[in-house]
Amino acid sequence: MSKQNVLILFSGGQTSAYMTKRLLDECNDEYNMIVCFANTGQENNETLDFVHDCDVNFGFKTVWLEAEVNQEKGKPTLHRIVDYDTASRHGESFEEVVKKYGIPNHSYLHCTRELKEAPIHSYIRSIGWNKGDYLTAIGIRTDEPRRINRKVSVQHKQIKIYPLVDIFPSDKIDVLDFWEQQTFRLNLKDYQGNCKVCFKKSDKKLMQIYRDNWKDFNIFSYLENQYGNIGGE
Repeated sequence: MSKQNVLILFSGGQTSAYMTKRLLDECNDEYNMIVCFANTGQENNETLDFVHDCDVNFGFKTVWLEAEVNQEKGKPTLHRIVDYDTASRHGESFEEVVKKYGIPNHSYLHCTRELKEAPIHSYIRSIGWNKGDYLTAIGIRTDEPRRINRKVSVQHKQIKIYPLVDIFPSDKIDVLDFWEQQTFRLNLKDYQGNCKVCFKKSDKKLMQIYRDNWKDFNIFSYLENQYGNIGGE
């Protein structure tokens, strides 16, 4: 009997890394698994270091992906494969999306769609995994029930599974306990998150990030000047 294909979404955070390790260690006989990380070009350097450390120390063999944006109207975003050394660190991928769709905001959430979902699904199609024929593992814990969405994606026929809820139930304390025992960890504060200055963060968090390193916000002044007339307000 052939194994079920599973796409593991590794966000670059400690929870998804914990989920990934447990799946690879404990479910290898049951699943054929591929680990994917989509770099937006706006990730904190510490996030890229952490993904690399997981590959080196845990053998994740993560497929590093970035958006390959076709600026022609109606043409979909595809993917390119990168690695720790070649990954975008200065907003290049992010700018390509903004150039076509405008600056993302609460009303226009195309950053996730184009920088995360599109390149990952493009890659999965390229290796012959068809819509609806694989499961997608998402790192949501038992203490995050409101984030669980078991509806099948109409566009991608994405069948989601939540291993930290259904297979090996784990909460935030379990994740933190695990990382306390490791020789490395994600060197970010809780308020920082993976993307440097994501608009989804609270004003309080953004103010603290600004105090820490105001230069991280410079890219949005540049993008506003260059592409402020593109897309929605």
